[in-house]
Amino acid sequence: MSVRLIPLDAGAQFPPGRLDEIIGYLATSLSDVIAPIAVDKVDVVVAPTNRPVKGWDVNGFAMGDHWVVLGVDPDCAGREKSPLAIQLRAVLAHELHHAKRGQGPRYGRTLGEALISEGLAQCYEEEVGCPTPNYATAVKKESNWTDLHRRRSAKPRHPSMTIRNGSMEARSIPPFPGVAATVWDMPWSDNGFWRAN
Repeated sequence: MSVRLIPLDAGAQFPPGRLDEIIGYLATSLSDVIAPIAVDKVDVVVAPTNRPVKGWDVNGFAMGDHWVVLGVDPDCAGREKSPLAIQLRAVLAHELHHAKRGQGPRYGRTLGEALISEGLAQCYEEEVGCPTPNYATAVKKESNWTDLHRRRSAKPRHPSMTIRNGSMEARSIPPFPGVAATVWDMPWSDNGFWRAN
């Protein structure tokens, strides 16, 4: 099996030695993360990012079947929101699962298929020993959804987000915020396609 870790930092944004430390964390996790699903022929690019996942110091994207990008906030050294090794292991497992799935049944083209792919990648994170992250837990208080509802207009931003009864009440929103809240927060254009900020 071949999974290559490729560090990039042309702008020297990481403090001296930090990128080597990050690659070391990933290398330590690699064999445990790739073995259960036989990940092969994937390049993992590690680079600085200024847009980590909310509540984390990292982010990740499976850019295709053979290419994953992991971003790490270069300013988090010494003030990580949780141990960086654990964050990196979780994001590595999640994104490598997407890459492996891309080599087979694919990610999906509909919202439902994407939700399934995200859920499977989340389950894989837990299968390889990563803790359940903040974005994949059930809402414990209804007020969390009520607050989310108050921040959104009554008209959904995307046609597929229309709730059949025409109501946007908190009880009509699913009890798991993970991807649902993320999709709700995505910027949709007037023609129903996602647009970058």
